[in-house]
Order: sequence, then structure tokens, then C-alpha cells
Amino acid sequence: MTPDETKLRSAIIQAATDFLTAGNSIDTEQGTITNLPTMPAKNIAWENKKFESPEKSVWANVSLIPATSGGRTIGKGGFDEDTSILQIDINTPSEKGEADMIPWQSKLRVFFHGGRTFTYEGYSVLVKSSSISQGRTFHSYYRKSISVNFSSYLKRHQTT
Repeated sequence: MTPDETKLRSAIIQAATDFLTAGNSIDTEQGTITNLPTMPAKNIAWENKKFESPEKSVWANVSLIPATSGGRTIGKGGFDEDTSILQIDINTPSEKGEADMIPWQSKLRVFFHGGRTFTYEGYSVLVKSSSISQGRTFHSYYRKSISVNFSSYLKRHQTT
């Protein structure tokens, strides 16, 4: 992974962290939206890191799924568009209905709206779209998966 790709990945990971742990209120053009859910950082499972799900508490699993890379300009000094999917699985205790899940769905609409950008050290990713799956049971938790489709542009490496 190049340093530029690492910075784009960091922008996406920071966006996921902020979505889950910060921002129980978000300012919008229509006003401030309050009472949005958050969770402690210790309740987030990251790829390939040791994690034990908390009992009877909301927790999340975060994955970054590389999608495609394609040339957007041709020739020396061109740019490639990289797309990826950020998947955040929200897990709530089973058999409690959807009451714990609805606020996360509302926060998704406000936080990961199409056209929003997230930047890390000058490198930006653009949200193309976001969605949430139908609920299902996973290891005695009720789970819905949030998918956020991102794109970014990287200067193409030139071979010599």
C-alpha cells in the first residue's frame, strides 16, 4: 500500500470512528439534529484485531472492502479512481425489537449522505451512497449492516 493509499484509508477509518463514537448531535443546514447514538471505542471490532463482544450491549464490527480501481485520465501523470465500501455492522441484543437500531439508521442518513467528503492529511474520500441492510440474527445479536460507498482519486504511479 502506498503512503497515499494509507492516507485515504485513514480518512475512511476516521469517518467510521467518528460515526460510531462521536457526534451525538450534528449541525445541518436545517438545524442541529440531537440525541444521536454513540458507543464507546472499546465496543468496536476492527479487522484482524482481537475483540470480545460486550454482553448485552451495542457493538460494531468495521470492515473496509476494496472494490475497484480504474483510470480516469490517460497518460503520464494520470489519475485513477479507487472505490471502496465501508461496512459497519451494528449489533444489538436480540429479541428487543428494532428500538435500538432506528437511531443508528437515522444517524446514517445524516452522517454518510451522498456528496460528503472526509479528509486526512490532504487526501479526501467522497461518499457516493450509503444504505442499511435488513436485520438478521448473528451469534445472539440482532445485526444490520451499513454500507458506505466511497471513491477517491490517486495520482497514478508511473513505471520507468
